[in-house]
Amino acid sequence: MKAFADSTEPLFEKDAANPKADADQARARLKDLKAAAPAEIKAQVTTLSEFYAAVIDSAGKSMAEDPAAYARIGKSAQKLKTAMPPVSDYTVQHCPGLDKQLPVGEG
Repeated sequence: MKAFADSTEPLFEKDAANPKADADQARARLKDLKAAAPAEIKAQVTTLSEFYAAVIDSAGKSMAEDPAAYARIGKSAQKLKTAMPPVSDYTVQHCPGLDKQLPVGEG
């Protein structure tokens, strides 16, 4: 999770040197995160990865430039309400410190 979170930071810098490479790296870390998800939260991490994939795809674009990407963010964000509580609970129990890097869904 930390490697993924670190890889997304450059996506939101105004003067990123290589936005495509930054997005590619974030996608690779997201793929790693999804593959490494424990069985207990695999489905929820898949939902989380759909949201983050949409965020990565929209990085550096306005809503007018890519309305479909922003629509994907909205649609996948709705699913976070049920996916995030189990992921947060798991990280609190098994990964001290990482829970502070995750958004909290509504339970």
